[in-house]
Amino acid sequence: MEHKRLLIVEDDDDLRESLVVSLDEEYDLCVAPDGAKAVQCIEHGFRPDMILLDYQIPPPSGRELIDALHDRGLAGIPVLLMSACDDIRVLARELGAPDCINKPFKLSVLRDKLNRLGFAH
Repeated sequence: MEHKRLLIVEDDDDLRESLVVSLDEEYDLCVAPDGAKAVQCIEHGFRPDMILLDYQIPPPSGRELIDALHDRGLAGIPVLLMSACDDIRVLARELGAPDCINKPFKLSVLRDKLNRLGFAH
C-alpha cells in the first residue's frame, strides 16, 4: 500500500525533527524549514496529499506559501495549520485550512486531527 504524502513546513529544528521521527514510517515526507524550501519540494515534483504548515515561518510566510500553491494549481491540498498564535482558528478560516493545532501540542493530538481529516495512514 502506498503511503500518503505529507509536506511538513516547520522552522523549529527540534519540532521538525520530532515530526519526522514520529511520522516517517507512516507517510512519504518532504520536510522544509521555510516557505522557499517548501516551494522547492513542489517544484521538484513532490505532490503532497496534505500540508502540515507552521504559520510563522521564514519567507515566504504561511499565507504566501498557500497563495503560491494556489498559483500552481494546488489549491485543493488540505492544510493543517500549526501556530502558537492566539488567533490560530481565525487564521485557519481565513486561509481555508480545514483545521489547526496550537503549539505546543502532543503527537496524539496531531494524529487525531490527521485522522479526522481523513489522513490516517
